[in-house]
Amino acid sequence: MAAPLDPRVLRGSRRRLILAGAIVVLEAASALLLVLSSLQVGRVLQVVVVGNDPRSALYPVELFGIFFGLRLASVQLASYVALRLGSDLADQYRRRLIDHSRSYRVAESELGYLVTDGMQSVVNYVQRLLPALVGSVTVTPILMFFVLSQGVLYFVELLVGLAVLPILMIVIGQATRDRAVEKLDATIRLNALYLDTLYGLGTLKSLNKAKLQTVSITRATSKLKRSTLSVLQIAFSSGVALDTLVSIVVAVVAVSIGIKLNDGGLTLGVGAAILFVTPEVFAPIRGAALQFHSSQDAVAVWDRIEAHVGAKDEAEVEQREIRSIQAESKVDSDLKSLEFCAFGVVVLERRLELRLTTQLELGQWLGVRGESGSGKSSFLRALVGESSSVGEAAIRLGPGTIRALTTTEIAYVPARPGFFEGTLQDNLCLYRSDATVRQVGEALKVVRLPDFEARLSQLVLPGGANFSSGERQRLALARAVLSGRDIWVLDEPTAHLNPSLEKEMLEDLKSLSETKIVVVATHSELVTHHCERVVEFSEGRCLLQR
Repeated sequence: MAAPLDPRVLRGSRRRLILAGAIVVLEAASALLLVLSSLQVGRVLQVVVVGNDPRSALYPVELFGIFFGLRLASVQLASYVALRLGSDLADQYRRRLIDHSRSYRVAESELGYLVTDGMQSVVNYVQRLLPALVGSVTVTPILMFFVLSQGVLYFVELLVGLAVLPILMIVIGQATRDRAVEKLDATIRLNALYLDTLYGLGTLKSLNKAKLQTVSITRATSKLKRSTLSVLQIAFSSGVALDTLVSIVVAVVAVSIGIKLNDGGLTLGVGAAILFVTPEVFAPIRGAALQFHSSQDAVAVWDRIEAHVGAKDEAEVEQREIRSIQAESKVDSDLKSLEFCAFGVVVLERRLELRLTTQLELGQWLGVRGESGSGKSSFLRALVGESSSVGEAAIRLGPGTIRALTTTEIAYVPARPGFFEGTLQDNLCLYRSDATVRQVGEALKVVRLPDFEARLSQLVLPGGANFSSGERQRLALARAVLSGRDIWVLDEPTAHLNPSLEKEMLEDLKSLSETKIVVVATHSELVTHHCERVVEFSEGRCLLQR
């Protein structure tokens, strides 16, 4: 069972400690003001009901208004201070995560959620839960001491009620924490699916596969709905249980006061004061218990950020600035095969565990299939070193000779190829700076862009903005063909092409890759037809079909 207040709220910040101290002072002041208010209520009832002197009640009524107004002001000020503390904490964690993401890969959908809605949940956690918890250790003891000074019986009755509360809080808290983690996973999963679908919408549309994504998104939405409803059900049930307990205790205290009044052992003023503060004895603890379910959203966000920021990555993600890739390919003529041994990627927030074991000989293609968001691009990025991976991918040079795969042996064509400011020839020769104009022209013919040979001196805008999506994809493919590297890793290489053009280009690529190994992620049945090996990603798992 987690502590009521996460220690990370106050850790490592003198400013937050000062703000927390201010909240303690304000909550204690509100308790004292409440006691003074209750005494004035008792005096009013005593002089009006018992003394039958309404005029004498004017002064205590004025005092009640002053004390109660000051109490409301102290409660509001405590909430404001907690808001400032929460904002300071959220800013700290937001900066840490963003700084971390510059060096280590964090999924875009997860990063976007954590630094926006996730940080808002942290602010809400501190603003709502911290004053309630502070009140539990300041307001409640002060009020209990006041009740004890007025009568031991009422103190014991309240103490019994308070003893039952922790049991309810433990049960509620444990159930809530599990549901909060489940809800966070479902939210990030849905964000990832939306983002992947948006990025690949052009490809899906060109292949007439866009409607298939509705199934995955509907499934993810239903899961998020179920997890959210389960949290709300716990919140409702806990609210009913706590309200019932408080009502029972207040009723018991009221009956005891009535009996004492009837026996003449208690004055109406004292009885009214005790009854006035009785619900407030439980208010801070009840408020903390009711806020606990929502606070676990913030704790889940914290845990996820700590998992990113605090963890030591097994391998630092390469920051592949597109200009720095201009290194001449080292072609290994002794390459025999590419072997995967439980190689793949594990993405906990999306519940992906993709591990592939197979072997590819020269000239063979591995087709990676699956609906958008199933992990195809994540698998390719792990293979080319752009994200962390699990397992091993190795090169076999001959009998008994194996070495690790290096990124200098791979020509990578992502779904959204990168282009930098420079000439078209500079962009095409990214992997191979010594390529001749004739070689560049031959690569352009393979991708069915022969007219571009006359445009090699054309200036390319950042991101290739002066080319269409299909042209950018084919130019990136020409860059891979020109590289001379042994392994091609292609992400939707024939997107935006009509079937006849796709068929012609694939035939040439298949012929050129007789001395290569190709790993290709695709939705296209035609591309899959050219693959000797096919792996299907579905439901977060990997299935080798042939």
